[in-house]
Amino acid sequence: MSGAFTKAGKLTPSGGHKAVRSRPSSIFSQNSFFSKKNPVFPKKKTKKEPWLSGFGEQTKTFFKFGARRVEILLLKDAHSGAVIGTSYPTKQEDTLQVTKWAGVPKRTSDVSYLKNLGAKGKSGKQGKTGKQERVPSPWAGSQFFYTHAHANKKIFAVSLKATKKQPAQKVLIDGATYARLLARSPFLRKFFAKNPTMMLVMLSCSVAHPEAVSGKTAVEKLRELGFTGDVFAPSGKGTRLVSGDERTSRYGVQPDTTSKGEPVPGEFVGFPGTTVRQEEE
Repeated sequence: MSGAFTKAGKLTPSGGHKAVRSRPSSIFSQNSFFSKKNPVFPKKKTKKEPWLSGFGEQTKTFFKFGARRVEILLLKDAHSGAVIGTSYPTKQEDTLQVTKWAGVPKRTSDVSYLKNLGAKGKSGKQGKTGKQERVPSPWAGSQFFYTHAHANKKIFAVSLKATKKQPAQKVLIDGATYARLLARSPFLRKFFAKNPTMMLVMLSCSVAHPEAVSGKTAVEKLRELGFTGDVFAPSGKGTRLVSGDERTSRYGVQPDTTSKGEPVPGEFVGFPGTTVRQEEE
């Protein structure tokens, strides 16, 4: 890890191919999900837009809530101002740190990331996973969208705005609920409408760990909703790195172990979709 970089916060994570596929007829297609007849957030809940549910950390109860109540941050490109991702913050520092990491002039995670962040080979704690190295991001050269939320092997976390009846609080949700939340994001849907061959990059810690269920169930639900692109997520703990002059950012994934003590490389794991790839000539 370069001495010029400092931790911008601990995430639940962050080549030349063209992806080609037909647009799916599903919740993600313009023919249904994006149509004016099926607005982003209908005034009344319908069978197509059911309530979300989760466990409130403050109320210590399970309850239902609407997608519009969930706190969301936009991740924007420093040069074009375009929305390149979204964040569902649950920590006070997220508002500044996640947006800063995404909005620097040189966001290196678009093309590469640090595999086995902090590992030192055989002398390290996770010796068999290999040493830290910079590797190409599997989504480099393609259209992709970042989604950040704190998570672990079992659940994701989001924050709800206060209402007259309920206080603002952090809510724990399963992978399927997180997928439904993503599917209702107007920002993701707008990006998908313009880039139907897009890939999704989940910046959520350990959701692609071999023993994790959070990432797997999220992707399974996304498939049910019609998202057919590749999805990438970290196998271990992710860390955002920002240079001292705040002009460059990096992303790294730390190695981990299984419940039996077996080493797990710190890397982005792919959940392949039905995208057909064609090599650039």
